[in-house]
Amino acid sequence: MKYILLTNISYFPDYGGVENSIKYLSKAYWHLGYKAIILVGQSKGQAFKRLTETPEGFILRFRFRPFNNDILNLIFLPCSIFDFICCLLYVKYRYKPVMALARNQLVSPLTSLLFNRCSIYLAPGFSKNQQKSENLKSASISGLEILLGKAKKFIHSFFDRLSLKLAQNIFVFSDNMYTQALNCYPKSQFKIGIVKPGVDTDFFKPASSFSDKVKLRRKLLVPENKHVILAVGRFVSAKGFDLLLNACKELPCDWHLIIVGDGRDFNHLTKLKEKWGICHNVSFPGKVDNVDEFYRCADVFVMSSRYEPLGQTLLEAMATGTPIISFRNNGAFINATQEVVGNLATYTDENNVASLIKCITKTLMLPSTNLKEQSSSLRSLAEESYSWNTLANTLLKSVQD
Repeated sequence: MKYILLTNISYFPDYGGVENSIKYLSKAYWHLGYKAIILVGQSKGQAFKRLTETPEGFILRFRFRPFNNDILNLIFLPCSIFDFICCLLYVKYRYKPVMALARNQLVSPLTSLLFNRCSIYLAPGFSKNQQKSENLKSASISGLEILLGKAKKFIHSFFDRLSLKLAQNIFVFSDNMYTQALNCYPKSQFKIGIVKPGVDTDFFKPASSFSDKVKLRRKLLVPENKHVILAVGRFVSAKGFDLLLNACKELPCDWHLIIVGDGRDFNHLTKLKEKWGICHNVSFPGKVDNVDEFYRCADVFVMSSRYEPLGQTLLEAMATGTPIISFRNNGAFINATQEVVGNLATYTDENNVASLIKCITKTLMLPSTNLKEQSSSLRSLAEESYSWNTLANTLLKSVQD
């Protein structure tokens, strides 16, 4: 049996686009005849378990952030690095993987050094944009946290450049990310490829009928006779959920907003909906295992991010045929919606709350035939263009050539 190594800082139960990609790539490689070794850090504050068997291979964890206290975790960092190196060496000499894929800039340099020609860095994004001041600001962040955020930005930016310098093969998910990579390390130009991520179109699929949508709304305790607006992601400033709440409170139609996810801004956003008197119109279900059902019961999906290098949620909305609304990609707001969805999404004229209000209202008022056509086109695009198996094959061929 041949092995594939997939490395990252975090994995389930932590959830995000990167963790999601590792999960589906491991399944894709299993179908191609490989076993996946998923080398990741332990979840913050969780009991440590070194090895967990999976149907596709196994999860190997190194000790990382074992405490709930950030200062203690920082002191422990040298031990984490040593443990990670030991795990890499164990995998290299015990299993001899034919490919080593890193999905985080902190684990990529060591992975590249130890696995050299069979190493790949599949970049998740770049810290210069992810952690710029307007994407970090939040009413829930203290002065100390802002200072730590700036230190974190410096460290991550350094590792961004180091990852791009050392990796033998580099891939990004969009032209947008390609430009960011060149801004970070211009010499990486000739070893960067652009690939498309995948989406599970068997799991994320449209509601089978109007009655199916109504049943889902009853199950999820969502109003049956209101326009349902959906957003999904971490509760952080970069996702722009404060802008979405601000826009929804001014909508002229009867609406209900659902934001699925969790994060440090949860309390801040809860206070905003209380302040604006819209608690009865807004639901925060938290982290859920049935996010596909929320897509299927929604009328529209809103990409409100200030910074989004790609957005797995875009692909999930496409696969479920949920009409997409998004800010435009410009200097202040960076996203890949136009690149991924093209003219199948509806875009704001300007990147502000007033324009978002206008855009949501316009989309919700479209005739049902127009929405059905848009839904069908989105679903077809997801099925034809975004496959985990295709991505897995492309990455593997890059180290075999």
